[in-house]
Amino acid sequence: MAAATWQGTDEEFARLEQAVAHNCDCVVGTLGLPPLTCPAHVMLGDQTTLDHLLYVYRTRQGFITREFTQSPFGPSPLPVRSGRSGRNQSCGPKGGR
Repeated sequence: MAAATWQGTDEEFARLEQAVAHNCDCVVGTLGLPPLTCPAHVMLGDQTTLDHLLYVYRTRQGFITREFTQSPFGPSPLPVRSGRSGRNQSCGPKGGR
């Protein structure tokens, strides 16, 4: 099994280490029981997960900005329904029903 490699900066790695330490639930082996590694530390061995975390960390600000700021073009218009059936009256054959 190949070792996972952090592709980010030293600052990003320090932030990841801090998050893992904050969420660590590792159990030290006692009374002859083997030590248990927590999911946060297991995650550090998965290259795909590390790459995905780095991608999300670097792109999150764009998602936040688009979600919580108004577009310069205003809100997108909602389709207008007309008639009792909820169907647009311009749909269907000409000349009524």
